[in-house]
Formats: sequence, C-alpha cells, structure tokens
Amino acid sequence: MLANGIEIADDQIFRNGLDWEWYLRSSAPCRWGSMSLPPEDLAAAGEAIIGRALRPAAFARSQAPAAPVLSRLRKLHETAGNLAKTAPDILAKPAVARAIEQALVEAMVFCLVDTHSGKVRNVQRHRARVMARLEEALMANPEEPLYMAELSAQVGTSYWTLRDCCLWLRRMNLARRALRRAKAEQTTVTAIASDCGFWELGRFSVAYRSLFGESPSTALRRAA
Repeated sequence: MLANGIEIADDQIFRNGLDWEWYLRSSAPCRWGSMSLPPEDLAAAGEAIIGRALRPAAFARSQAPAAPVLSRLRKLHETAGNLAKTAPDILAKPAVARAIEQALVEAMVFCLVDTHSGKVRNVQRHRARVMARLEEALMANPEEPLYMAELSAQVGTSYWTLRDCCLWLRRMNLARRALRRAKAEQTTVTAIASDCGFWELGRFSVAYRSLFGESPSTALRRAA
C-alpha cells in the first residue's frame, strides 16, 4: 500500500503530519485502520506512559514498530471494531469504553516510540517495581492516612503511573468482590468483568489468577 506516495509494508504504520491531507493507493485489496489524538492528548499520554511528551509528526513517514506492540495495537483495534458490531451493549458500558480507549492509547504510544521494544520492557518492569514498592509503603503505614503526592515520592514514580496502577488494582478487587457475591446461575464471568472495565476475558483471567491464586470462574462458583 502507498500512503501519500510512501510505501507501507505489512509490518509498518503510517504516521501523518498534523492537518495534512493524505491519500491511500493499493495494488490489491487490503484492509487498514486509523487512530488519532489531539496534540495535547498525545503529549499527555506520552508523559504518563513513557515519561516524555510525544509531538505530532513534522512530516509524513512510515514507521516499523516492534512486532509485539504492533500486534497488540492491531488486536485491540480489531476487538473494538468487533464489539461495536456484535456486542454494542458491552461497548456502551462506560467502564468498558474507557478501558478500551486507554488500552488503545497506550498501544499507540508504544508503536510511536523509537526503540520501543526496549522501552516497552522497561515500562513493564518499572510498573512491576512500582507495585512492589507501593505494597511495601502500604504495609509500613497500615494505620496512617496516605496522600498521592507523598506516596508518589515515597514509591519513586509519577502521580499518573501510581494512579493507573492503583486504579487497575482497584478494578481487579471490585471484580473479585462481585464474583464472590454473585450467584453463578444468574450471571457470568464475562458480564462481571465487563462491568468492571475488562473486555479481554483471556487477559483478565490470567491476571486474576496471578493476583488472587484462583480463576474467575472458580470464584464465581464458590458459595458466598
């Protein structure tokens, strides 16, 4: 496929300049998708996810993200489209819509960063360290009120990273509470997970088992 005359291979993305006109031409049938963010949102997302602001492209160009992050972006993009067609009721839930939006933005940021495969690994390791230090801080101060600014400094991370980690953990615990209170004959793991903002059931199940030591379906079947 050619985008503004620039050849785009299957393992590449096309990054267009701000307010630029663009056109596509292909030599055979093809499929493509697009995403966009206002410049200020792109800058804020970069600051929150990788620690530096991202700017709109100064000129149109192709870019080859690492295979894992490009695959993640494509799967998320496809999932969002499929939900819109086949399960709009799930996508209409604010928690699900917000979670999908945040996952898409994160995946897009990783695709736009140069030397991103190392960057992704570094971000993932950093988040794991953040969660470990957060747990230590909470255990060291079980009876004291904690405030985000002080806690961010104690843990050694940004306010936004700490907030995202805390909110993810909170959603996981909300899902756990709902699963353990529900009756298996009246609901499903999918319904409860989507109510808490999780729409990728496979990833949710793996994370749930890792965090709580049992599968979501086991928690749902257990007597309240």
